[in-house]
Amino acid sequence: MQIAASEVTDAAMNGKLEVRGRPPDSISYEVIPREAWRLIALVMRPDLRSLWRCVVIPRGGASVSSDGKLDTPPPSRVAHIFNYDSLIIDSRQFEQLWPKKDRATDRARKRLLKQVKRKGVADHNLVN
Repeated sequence: MQIAASEVTDAAMNGKLEVRGRPPDSISYEVIPREAWRLIALVMRPDLRSLWRCVVIPRGGASVSSDGKLDTPPPSRVAHIFNYDSLIIDSRQFEQLWPKKDRATDRARKRLLKQVKRKGVADHNLVN
């Protein structure tokens, strides 16, 4: 999950994926500039209600508690981002970068799983 969060952060930083945030007490979302992603990042945290929760953290020595709260204040130039009550992305843009089905990747995954099965590794060991 952390690798996925890192890939999304990199895509936002490189301008390939637009991320928008909604300020408190607002209906509309505003674009988070790609330059802001050099100062912030996404991390995944286990969550009892939804399995995983995505949290925005400041880069460079950020300290985040287990409940996802910041232990250190964010830089003032991106502090407003930490007040957003939700973030959204365009699903079409996301699926262009990471399609649900990619034949080459799917074939490679199947080959790898067949090799593992031939070597006698149980499927449950792949998850752990």
